[in-house]
Amino acid sequence: ENTNYPFYKSSKDKGFIEACEALLADKLITLQWWEEDRGQDGFYTIDPGEVAGADYFSASVVTSRGAGKAFCFYHRPDGVVVGFWKNQYSALSPDDGKTWTRIAQNKTLWTCGAKTWAQRTEDGRYAIVHNQSVTRRNRFPMIAITSQDGRMFDDMLCLNGEVPLRRYRGIHKNIGTQYFRGIIEGNGDPPGNDMWIVYSMNKEDMWISRVTVPITGEVKTPVADDFDTAETEMDLKQWNLYTPKWAPIRVLHDGEGNNRWLELRDEEPYDYAMAERIFPQAAVVEIEFRVNAKEAPQGYMLQIEVQDRNGKRPMCLSIDNEWLAADHRTISATAVAIKMERWYTVRLSMDCTAQNYDVYLDGRPAIEDVPFAEKVTSLEKIVYRTGPYRGMVSPEIVDEAVPRSTGLDSEDLPGADEKAPLCRYWIDDVRTK
Repeated sequence: ENTNYPFYKSSKDKGFIEACEALLADKLITLQWWEEDRGQDGFYTIDPGEVAGADYFSASVVTSRGAGKAFCFYHRPDGVVVGFWKNQYSALSPDDGKTWTRIAQNKTLWTCGAKTWAQRTEDGRYAIVHNQSVTRRNRFPMIAITSQDGRMFDDMLCLNGEVPLRRYRGIHKNIGTQYFRGIIEGNGDPPGNDMWIVYSMNKEDMWISRVTVPITGEVKTPVADDFDTAETEMDLKQWNLYTPKWAPIRVLHDGEGNNRWLELRDEEPYDYAMAERIFPQAAVVEIEFRVNAKEAPQGYMLQIEVQDRNGKRPMCLSIDNEWLAADHRTISATAVAIKMERWYTVRLSMDCTAQNYDVYLDGRPAIEDVPFAEKVTSLEKIVYRTGPYRGMVSPEIVDEAVPRSTGLDSEDLPGADEKAPLCRYWIDDVRTK
């Protein structure tokens, strides 16, 4: 009587009724409903609030701490179901959700208050995605840990470490990536072997990450990417691409031969496009690529960095509408005049023993003996970014002594809903040795 749509059993569609009955009988899938329903009529085979509360806290306190929220699960190789809830709570079921062990709080999965996602990946391994937070306050970075057996997880890798500015005023606006959800068992399997994760950025935009499987943080062979065999950016399996809606990255074609290249566009006032390529770790490395500043309004630039595996930045090139400059913590004016809408071949000679690098432009020395800005023992990735580095975060996030912001003590960032002047940069023929 209290609903304005008909009860499913009144349908004349026999197949529809059978589908509803099958879903209601699946105690594993429907356990995801508990967070919104919290029924006490015996429909659920486990009540996260009551079970955890019996040993730890009252049911209301446990529920507020995350037991019962954001349920997900996977099957181990032995057929046992591993159930995950928010804030490190988990339990096991040997019979597809009909019975469960006591819910326990895992002490080694160091999460914060955001949600955790766990699944079996297409290669038969397992992955847990969450915010790795030493302070238990910050909801970044977005990481994945992997497992062979669904029990012991290690090999932590960063999936998304970006923390763009919070653009809009509002209460409880935690910054960073959070509330991760993937594709649960039984909800379909898209083409390919990738892992798909959807999440919120700063509780503002919704993002989707496609994670190449097997999940790995290293490559064994030197880079030799000319993009000629890529139809779209989705084919660039070994590139890490950060692409806001107004700062897309795509593969372009000349329309005649087979020549293709990568384009980084940017009209985003408070974010940027970023393309990152890992290469075999080395202390001495040469990196060569072609670059073309197609559109670069005054004050905007492409930044190019070579980093170590932890993101340390010993150098940075900046390319704008007039200059190529080595400007990361340098004192002297190290810049070379360039022209827009023209291809240049850039070669970087990096030496971690000497702690310096040289820049060659079209085969000729351009900027020499530039000291590293940060000491590194090896190098492992090249980064192309349409905006300046933003490694700093608010002290409220990392320091317990600093009070948390209410979210209502700042105003909307000006022009957040308006596009910035268009920037376009082309990259091609990226090679390392």
